[in-house]
Amino acid sequence: QIFWDKANSVRLISWLGVLCSLVLGTIVAWRLGGRTQRTFEGVMKNIQTEKNIAEKKRKLEEKNKNRNTFLLRVLEKNKIDMCNAEVFEKNEIVFSTEQYMIGILGFDENWEWGREEVSFVISNVFEELMQMCEKSYVIMLSATQHMIIVNLKEGQTEQDVYDLFEQGISFLNEHLGLGGVLGCSSLKMDLIDICDAYREASKALKYHFLREEEMIIVFSAEMNEEIHYPFGEESCMYQMIDNFMRNESGCGVTAEDFTKRLLAKYDVRQNAPIELVERFRYELQQTLNQFMVVNKQASLVGDDYLLKLSAAKGFRRYCEVLQEGLSEISEEFQSVSVQEKYGESIRKYVEEHYMDCDMNVASIGERFNMQSAYLSKIFKTHCGMALPDYISKVRIKNSKSLLKDGKLTVGEIATRVGFMSSNIYINNFKRWEGITPGKYRELGGYHSRNNG
Repeated sequence: QIFWDKANSVRLISWLGVLCSLVLGTIVAWRLGGRTQRTFEGVMKNIQTEKNIAEKKRKLEEKNKNRNTFLLRVLEKNKIDMCNAEVFEKNEIVFSTEQYMIGILGFDENWEWGREEVSFVISNVFEELMQMCEKSYVIMLSATQHMIIVNLKEGQTEQDVYDLFEQGISFLNEHLGLGGVLGCSSLKMDLIDICDAYREASKALKYHFLREEEMIIVFSAEMNEEIHYPFGEESCMYQMIDNFMRNESGCGVTAEDFTKRLLAKYDVRQNAPIELVERFRYELQQTLNQFMVVNKQASLVGDDYLLKLSAAKGFRRYCEVLQEGLSEISEEFQSVSVQEKYGESIRKYVEEHYMDCDMNVASIGERFNMQSAYLSKIFKTHCGMALPDYISKVRIKNSKSLLKDGKLTVGEIATRVGFMSSNIYINNFKRWEGITPGKYRELGGYHSRNNG
């Protein structure tokens, strides 16, 4: 009996243990499940949307407003008026060590996101990366540029910072497709040099046009070299282009050869000072525009080419567009020159031979060794009217003086000015003057459609 009583007690305790385990497991599972659910909801809430990003951005801007305003004002003035470490500290800019540098990050404008969201992401990416440094400040300068000020830790090298910059740019390029590049100043040791650092970073960023393969361009001493722009006379570039278009040398220089010659003339190359290249680009843009306007080619080539040339992002692409454009303009110019040359020759021929009744489009084509259709097209482009109409108009014009003279009959005048018959002459006269030749003679030549 004692044995069975003990066995029942053990069984009871076992069941109670199982029951407690179930209850405890249920409570733990419920708590953990609730926590997991709340955590998941929190994450989803944090990563949702433009609203959340915009709100974070607004709070971040409020926090940094005074600091950024002060710093931008200093940089825009390009000098520090009695500013020292204390003034910077008052404006929440504190460097723990003496070494710092500035990077200016530039991006293309073809963003799929909104500008505010992009700026928010850029700021967060670089602020996160720059935690590896002593201090950092990320400030939006414009829709496509952000400035990053980095205070280096003791023992940290410039290369360490370049590596961090590269990581950030690579991340943004890979995940957002922003196509970024960064211009970086040299290492500075005193806040009084912050404006110089800003100018250096800005200039280094411009060099991306020449060094498009580089993701980070560091300011160097040669970027400060004085340039000597090889412009002897203002008309020099225009004259070169004009000679090429007209093929003055007579040796058929290709657009590729001329492009190389033009770039060499002004010492424009991939390792040239960026100021020289920028000035060359400006002068060339103006000269090409002037050439097209003077030669009435603006409507043929249009502004599209000039826009394409100015939009070229890198030196290689710029040279390609320049060569393509010069070739296109040259072809258009030669075409216009041919039209003007032959159009004027055809006009003079008609005015000298209008009395020949056998003169027509086909006979003139034989005279100039051209197909009738092509000759008609050239003439209409040059003179603005069809060749048969012009022939008829010239004959009518010359017949009017004979009508006024009164010595010849209408039929004789028709033959004299090249019409096959008097009927054809009368019909053409009425078409151009609005009255018959007889009526015109009757009125003394003072009343007609053209008053003449």
